[in-house]
Amino acid sequence: MKARVTLWVVLSLLATAIALLCGCQAAEPTPVSIDTGLPATPDVATSTPPPVTPPASVDASVPAEWLIYDDAVYGFSIAYPADWMTKDLPMGGPGTPDDWPVQKMVVFFPASMAASLDRSGPPDPNAPAAIPPFSVEVCTGTVAQFRRAYPEPGMVEEGLEVNGLSMVVERDMNEDFNTVRYVYSQATTPDTRVVVVDAISGFSERAAANPEYLRIIARAAASVELAGE
Repeated sequence: MKARVTLWVVLSLLATAIALLCGCQAAEPTPVSIDTGLPATPDVATSTPPPVTPPASVDASVPAEWLIYDDAVYGFSIAYPADWMTKDLPMGGPGTPDDWPVQKMVVFFPASMAASLDRSGPPDPNAPAAIPPFSVEVCTGTVAQFRRAYPEPGMVEEGLEVNGLSMVVERDMNEDFNTVRYVYSQATTPDTRVVVVDAISGFSERAAANPEYLRIIARAAASVELAGE
């Protein structure tokens, strides 16, 4: 795995997320390098997401101590922090269509979140929601099948290259509740898509409460490798 990766994206969305944390209102925030760090006392952002911004050139090097999640079945790998954990979620089950395109889902989260995610029984209404910062999902099928699982986004950035791979960034535009997806397609099997789903950067309250997740998600997304590519 390459030690350093120039991420032609982190996107408008990483720049946007950092701009939100800083309380900026400009339509086009200044590109930010991950290595400069994040503000120690970020402000809570406004509820309206800013307009699309130009891609930012970001140094997204992966720390040497990070671990590698390697999936031989679908031919992808991704790096994640050594003090984080992973959990494969079962696919299928009652009510799932036989032709549902999502074949695999694995979530990534800090070890401190494990007890909340593994608890059994009904959820505690007084406990804060435990949301894994990001997941990797494998989707097979046509574009129409892909859109069954991932609705048409409000913002798309195409023509991006990360780690020598083609990548598309999709972002919902639902006020302050915006899931971000980094979509990788394999040239040898174009109907198989590896999707890194970011559940933090497009939610200002989550991002402000966990600014360290922004850097981790960016570096993880930039570390994806596909077999045969």
